[in-house]
Amino acid sequence: EYEVGGTDNFSPWEIQKRPANSTDWVEPFYLLEHVSCTPRFCDSLIAEFNLILDENELQVEPFLEPVPLDVVEGYADIVPLPMDIGTILDRLKNRFYRTKEAIIFDVSLIERNCHIFNSEESQISRDASSIVEQLIGAIEDVSDAKKSGKRDSRKRKIENQSVGASDSGTAEMPRRSRRLGW
Repeated sequence: EYEVGGTDNFSPWEIQKRPANSTDWVEPFYLLEHVSCTPRFCDSLIAEFNLILDENELQVEPFLEPVPLDVVEGYADIVPLPMDIGTILDRLKNRFYRTKEAIIFDVSLIERNCHIFNSEESQISRDASSIVEQLIGAIEDVSDAKKSGKRDSRKRKIENQSVGASDSGTAEMPRRSRRLGW
């Protein structure tokens, strides 16, 4: 809350740690250069993510929804910040994110959590790494396209595939069959 009135809510991604033994002023994260998550940016990411999910259907299946804690014993004891692709898509659709760095943080959690709970050499960990790499690549591609104002052929392909967007102008997320697997 500010002395002159009003409040501002910050997410964990918008707080920057001051380096140890530093007396220098650290610029607040929200003042650093970043791509804000406009509705158009979020809709473009949803479309990009859905293309990746469709192209990698078997690989992404275990990461589409939260790990059911009643089925996977010990998961909550080992993984401090659970994350899944479905939650990220819901957050994009509901305009939860304010920066691309926040989205990258959540996407990276999927891989980190998978490596924590499973062996890094396991197939599921390799799948997590592959999917996360593609999702972060999509975030960077959409971000670069937004900064440059250019629209590449992949973007047009995405827009053509999201013809089923709702009248409100937001991209819809397709329903997928989901199976358990961690």
